[in-house]
Amino acid sequence: MNYYLSPRAQDEICEQLIKDFAGLYYSYQPVDIAGFAKSIGLTLRYVSFCNEEDEKRLGFYSDGETAVNVMTKEGPRSVTFPAFNILIANELKVDEKKHKRRFTLAHEVYHHLETVFNNGTPIAAYRTEFSMEKKCSVAELKNLMDKRELQADRGAAALLMPRRLVRNTCRSVMEDQPICVYGNDTFDRETQNKLREIADFMQVSMSALIIRLKHLNMLEKHNIKELTGGFFLGGAASDH
Repeated sequence: MNYYLSPRAQDEICEQLIKDFAGLYYSYQPVDIAGFAKSIGLTLRYVSFCNEEDEKRLGFYSDGETAVNVMTKEGPRSVTFPAFNILIANELKVDEKKHKRRFTLAHEVYHHLETVFNNGTPIAAYRTEFSMEKKCSVAELKNLMDKRELQADRGAAALLMPRRLVRNTCRSVMEDQPICVYGNDTFDRETQNKLREIADFMQVSMSALIIRLKHLNMLEKHNIKELTGGFFLGGAASDH
């Protein structure tokens, strides 16, 4: 049975867990998600997912029974890892992919929290990445849109970006000014630069930060015309 948590419940539980782990300064420093994972009894391993079926896989939460195709010293092998192991793709170890590595780890950590919430045995779960350049099978698309996977993505964001950490960081960087969004997803250049500063501090991607800000209702919405309304005035837009 899958114990479903509302977004608000996810936020409250994940924030309290991070606070218990990191102490009073949890709302002023980036979350040590690897340290948190180890503190709750998880083992982290880096592996190379090695066949075509697995090439888009970034992470795996092991149930102790499901075999995974990985590259070993002896070549490709189907390996069953102990329960409560989290596998992370080797390709994410490079610093350039730090944000994706941290989010993947947080995603799999949330699957473990699901196990705890359900008071049951672990259920194996992969994190995969959709690529616009490659075809996705129906099964892969179904997995990407699975309710459990979507909840794990939101849970990962709640772990990496606790509400108070987001609010404190935004207040500092934005100097108590609102974060204005024009239309649904457009920001002026100054705001973009400040959002990047916030994302870099919390060690998350810009896209993950913006989604989180939307979930926390921290964006001040403006009509897109406020940004574009005077763009063509003065005869600069056309020679006709």
